[in-house]
Formats: sequence, structure tokens, C-alpha cells
Amino acid sequence: MKNSHKIILGTILFSMIFSISALSNVLALGVTINSSQDLPYTTDIQTSAVEVVLDGSQENQYETQVEAHNRTTFRYQHQTQLTINCSVDCDLTLSCESLKIGAKAFEIEIEGTGDLEMNMTCTEEQAELGLLLGERYTARNQNRFLYQEAFCVSLQANTSFIQAKLMIQASAQNAGGSWAYYDDSANVWVTVPTTIEDGYLVTTTDHFSYWTILIPESDLLFYIAIIAIIVGIIAAVSIVGIVIYMKKR
Repeated sequence: MKNSHKIILGTILFSMIFSISALSNVLALGVTINSSQDLPYTTDIQTSAVEVVLDGSQENQYETQVEAHNRTTFRYQHQTQLTINCSVDCDLTLSCESLKIGAKAFEIEIEGTGDLEMNMTCTEEQAELGLLLGERYTARNQNRFLYQEAFCVSLQANTSFIQAKLMIQASAQNAGGSWAYYDDSANVWVTVPTTIEDGYLVTTTDHFSYWTILIPESDLLFYIAIIAIIVGIIAAVSIVGIVIYMKKR
């Protein structure tokens, strides 16, 4: 009888460990893992960091210059990080709602055709585009998506360019998500192929627009269902273990 109790308790403990491990894996799933293609230029890149300090007269705008092949990270409020890496010199104007956005890490790599003048505006929401936290949307492909990233970036430039790579740090909040841009002509968000590279959600594009991360509703419901099942299993085996333990005593 004692051996039976040991076997049962061992099975329960194994089930709990397996369920917790499965839960962790589920939270990490959802985005195809590939190595996205590097941009064409391979020049050695210098890295630097800038703490952005604004005063009231700047109205949340920070103007600076980024030299070609100089990977520069601009950090707001010691939390929101915006990293720029260009193949050409860039006159940059930054705006960022860092207090609302919070701890995010966004990076853009650009292969340009000439000196660049670029405006980058990062906001928590874009109400005029219907992008509100917790809201669901029907994209061009008729699939439904949830917006929960709290990060939308508007990119504008004075010239065309060959290619840009957009990256945002992957997290449990955006697991399963895809990059999406706003199509002005159709007034709809369009999702694009998204991969994971070195812990970032990555896509490439040949144009500037409003960009964000959207979560497929079907995937979201799937994760919720799986998590609920796993939590239920953990609770059930825990109760059984307690009952057996009490009877043994």
C-alpha cells in the first residue's frame, strides 16, 4: 500500500512538473522561428547610446544626426529604447510617448540611396487609425486581430530606399504576433510575414508607414484555452495529491 502511494505521488509530481514546463513552452510559441535575411551592407558598424532628455520647449521632439554605419540607441525615461542603424547619414527627428509605452526595445536598419531625413514618432495608440489597446480588428485578409502591444511607430522620410528591417523585442505580450502596416488607400491594417531573430520580432519592408504588432485572435484564443487546460490539470492533480496525503496520515 505504501508503495502504491509513492507511485501515485510520484506520478502527480511528474504531471505538475510537465504541466508547468508545457505552460512555459506555450507562452513562447506562436511566431515562426527563422533567421531573417541581413541587409545588403556589411560595413563595420559603430555602436553608441544616447540618453534623451527633453525640456518643455521641445514638445517631445528630439532632433539629432546619425552618421552612416553608426548603430545608435536613443533611450527615453530609462525604459523605451529606439535604435537606428543606417547605411547613409540621417537627419533624425524623434518623438516618443515613453511614459505610456513603457519598456520596449525597437530597432530599424535602413539601406538608403542617399542622405536621409527621417521622422520617427512612437505612440501607445493611434486613435485616428482605430488602433486602441484591447480592441479587435479585421485585417485585409479578413482575419481578426487584437492590439495589445502599446507601441505604434510612424516612419516618414524624404527619399526612397532599398530596404528596411523593423525589429521589436519579443515578449509574452506579443507572442504569436505579426508586424502590420496601415494601408491609407484601403483604410485597413495589413499584416506581413514576421519571423523571430535573436529574440526580436522581425520583418522587412520597402516603404514607410504606420507600423505595429497585431495578435491573431485565433492564436490568442488557442493560447488561452491551452493555458486554462494546463492550469486545470495542475489544480486537479494537486487536489488529488492533498487528498491522498490526508488519507495516508
